[in-house]
Order: sequence, then structure tokens, then C-alpha cells
Amino acid sequence: MNANPEVDMFSVRADSVFGLYSNDSIGLFIKDKRYGYLNVNNSGVVIPAKYDLAWQFNDSGSVAAVVAGGKMGFIGRNGNYLVEPRFDFDTAYFNDYDFTYSDDYCYIPGQKGKFGIINRRFQVVVSPIYDNIEIDGNYFIIWDAGKAGIADTSGNIILKPEFDNIDVIRMGFVIYNEPKNEKYVLDFDGITTVASGVFDFVYSIRSSRSRSDEYYDDENIYVADSIPVFYSLNYAKFEISSLQGVIHRQSGKIVCPAKWDDVFMLSEDVLVGVCDDYYFIIDIK
Repeated sequence: MNANPEVDMFSVRADSVFGLYSNDSIGLFIKDKRYGYLNVNNSGVVIPAKYDLAWQFNDSGSVAAVVAGGKMGFIGRNGNYLVEPRFDFDTAYFNDYDFTYSDDYCYIPGQKGKFGIINRRFQVVVSPIYDNIEIDGNYFIIWDAGKAGIADTSGNIILKPEFDNIDVIRMGFVIYNEPKNEKYVLDFDGITTVASGVFDFVYSIRSSRSRSDEYYDDENIYVADSIPVFYSLNYAKFEISSLQGVIHRQSGKIVCPAKWDDVFMLSEDVLVGVCDDYYFIIDIK
């Protein structure tokens, strides 16, 4: 039995205890709808249950986000505030979100469900004015009104939120134009075009028949008839967002945009495009 019943988690009658299986020795507990922290090794209360909400300490165990009086701040392991509660926290928007530091960054709440980013030096690098923010290496993908942009880790806006989607790769930023269903790559400066044609997949185009017809005949005997399959020498098909188009193998020129559910060949210069179970002739020439 703990020598000090005041710090025994069972004598404090915690309503809930969690975070016991994290790498840290400090877990969270809830008592009377308030959050506090306890030592999971000896059940001692480290920080009393006095917060409206609280999250686990980061991987190094040095900082945790807490909510008090409707505002979010950050505390150290001793319970002292590293950042006084000053970020408006509306439970109607943020109750299910995780505000634990990941590496050197943490989300911060804004008004009406908006998000921002604070760094490990407790500097707000992205103001909490965005609908969503994705941390991707050395860049933040910022979302506003369904459009994506890019900010760097210093908070500089490289691309305003004007694009349908953005991915960060080693070459730069993959920009997605949804109306045209096309992708291209911009350099990390956000200006220079690195590649004008970017695809999710590229396939060979083959004839419509499968390599073999497999079936059971009238006498229930398994039959596998070999049927030749032909591949286009001049064209390949590419895929963007699950839709397929056609590209010329030698020149790399797109001869048909990505708008088909499937593409297969009738002859070297006549292809068939499939859209919603309808079949259309694509005359390449």
C-alpha cells in the first residue's frame, strides 16, 4: 500500500486512468470531470486534476497541452505553465482532436474550428486561421475552403491555398488540378515547373481479351483456351485519381486526357474507353 494515501490513484477515486502504456512514466487521470497527471509506476499524483482537458506529454516528456478556462496552453513536467492558456478552445470543434506535440510541432486551436501550428520554442509559426493543416516533413499543407497551399516551417506562405490538392515529394510539390484531372510538379520555390506530366500509374495497353478463357464445358470439364493477347507498341495508358488516359510512348505526349474508367485496344490506332459501363471508340489519329 502507498504510504501516502493522498497520492494513491485508488484513494483519489479517479474516474478514468489512461496513457499507462506510453513510453512516459506519467499518465493522465480524470476525477470529477477534471484532468490531471499521475506517476504510473507508483500511482502518485504528479499534477492534480484541475484542467478542463489535457493530453499526454510529448516523446521527451517535457511538454503537454492543457485547457483551462476555455483556453489552451502548455505545461512542463512540474505543472508550471510554459505557455499560459491563451488559445481559444471550443469543445464543440476540438473535443476529439489530439493536441500532443509531434516532433517539434503541435497544433493550436483558433476560432470556429480553425487550426494553427506552434513550434518547440513556443513560437506560433502558422496562425490558427486554417481549416486543416498537414505536417509533411519541412512543410505544412494548409487548407482553406477546400483548397490546399504550402507554408514552410518558418511560417512563410510559399503557395496560397488555391489548389485542389498538394503532395510533397523529393522533387517538389505535386499540384493536382481537379477540373482537368491533371498533375504537375512545382519546385520548392513554388514558381518553377519541374515536370508538366505527373501520373499515379502507367500501364501497357492490351487487347480486350484475356490471356486465356477459363470455363467448364457442358460435361463439366475444366477448359483453359489459350488466346493471344496484344500490347500496343505506340501507346500506354496512365492513371490519375483512378481515371485513365493515353500517352504516346515515343514522344511522351498525352493524346487522351485521364477521363476513362478503363482503356483497351482494338487495333494499334483504335482504342476503346470505358465510362460508367459504356464503351466509346477513341480514334487516336
